[in-house]
Amino acid sequence: MKTLQIAFISILTILFLGCSAPKSKDFEHLEKYFKEVHNFTLDNKINQIFVITEGVGCSECDKTFSKAAFDYSQNENSIFLVSAIGKFIDIQPFLMLDKNCFFDCEFNRTEYSEFENSRVIFLKNKEIDTVIIIDYNEIKQQLEYFKNRICN
Repeated sequence: MKTLQIAFISILTILFLGCSAPKSKDFEHLEKYFKEVHNFTLDNKINQIFVITEGVGCSECDKTFSKAAFDYSQNENSIFLVSAIGKFIDIQPFLMLDKNCFFDCEFNRTEYSEFENSRVIFLKNKEIDTVIIIDYNEIKQQLEYFKNRICN
């Protein structure tokens, strides 16, 4: 009887571990960055990460994007990673945020290339769902897309 109980418990353990979906390596990488650098845990409440940069891509796009992104600064499901120093965009509004805004102008671009350009990283169930890299040719459509996605 004891052997049967051990076998049953073993089967349940294997089923439980086998059915839990592992996090993707990309999400684990984001999670590691925020935990190690900012002592912040990406939980299920976080639906989007706005990455604000300057001087890497289109400066006007970065300005437009940062202004549009700031409109969501009161959304408790959004966080901001600002790697701009204020040379091309106005970072003053982001400096006034205290809960959901992180600054890192010196991140390792080789190790964290996912933060190199301005973008929105949409998360769902601790997974990366969609990434929109802000692009000159598509910025109007991109801003409309994330506006509709966040508001719905």
